[in-house]
Amino acid sequence: MTTLVGHKVRENLNEVLNDSGFNPSTTVDGRADLFGHVGQAAMYREFRPQYSKQMIETVVSRLPHSDRGLYIDIACGPGTLTELVAPYFSKTLGIDQSFEQLKCAAIVDGCDMEYVPGSAFAIPVESGKVDFLTVAQGLHWLLPYEDFFSEVLRVLKPGGLFTAFAYAFPRLVNPEAQKAIEGFYFGVLGSHLSPGQPGCRWETNRPTIDCFYADIPFPKEVITTKYPERKWVTVQHYMNYLKTLSAYRSLLRRSEGKDDPIPKLQSDIMEALSLEATDSLIEIEIPFFTVSFVNSV
Repeated sequence: MTTLVGHKVRENLNEVLNDSGFNPSTTVDGRADLFGHVGQAAMYREFRPQYSKQMIETVVSRLPHSDRGLYIDIACGPGTLTELVAPYFSKTLGIDQSFEQLKCAAIVDGCDMEYVPGSAFAIPVESGKVDFLTVAQGLHWLLPYEDFFSEVLRVLKPGGLFTAFAYAFPRLVNPEAQKAIEGFYFGVLGSHLSPGQPGCRWETNRPTIDCFYADIPFPKEVITTKYPERKWVTVQHYMNYLKTLSAYRSLLRRSEGKDDPIPKLQSDIMEALSLEATDSLIEIEIPFFTVSFVNSV
């Protein structure tokens, strides 16, 4: 059974914040600002794609040793991946720079789990103690990569496993509806933000995800595995997913909420599919993938 983080855990998080002086407003590229609003965190948990049990078991089976001790999920957000992997390990630690995301995280009954605010570049564990370390849909934010991977290699045990879980942009299976999505993806969002603009790196980050992290300088030889998945969701669910995108949040912030492209996009998709209600089902394909390496010595 999975339950949302309760009042006691939130009190503990507040204690960590007070003791450490951690300030989400000072984090890398404003990521906490884009993802840290309470309502946004709840939407992120509700509408972002979920990783399958097949993905989890395939990756965990790659651990070259039988130790299932400490698992750490970096940039864990509301614990979307954390709670799925936790049952495979004795101890789980989820770390994110957004306090509001952590308040929406989940604890799995029977699992030793803890969520703490912190930085991916200063993981709060001793060197060589971690069996498995993950980043889900967040590696492209962790620049410079060399600094992040240096910290990963510091905390991983010899033979410990690192895995980036991610998915490229979910596409609509219907070609006509997909044209509307591409106009939104490459046109509205792509033209809205330029490389280096504070708060988001849409044009530089999204190609990194869409090429399955092939351009990231991993410190070890990697195994990349793709898990394309088709599923049916409502029009409203898909629109709500789009509202969790960092570029969309940045666009609304810059226009003070006056330039919302979602209503027109929703109308275009429903017209292309001859749909009348937002609870109508549409078929999407999500290009899930993982990239893993072992801390070989």
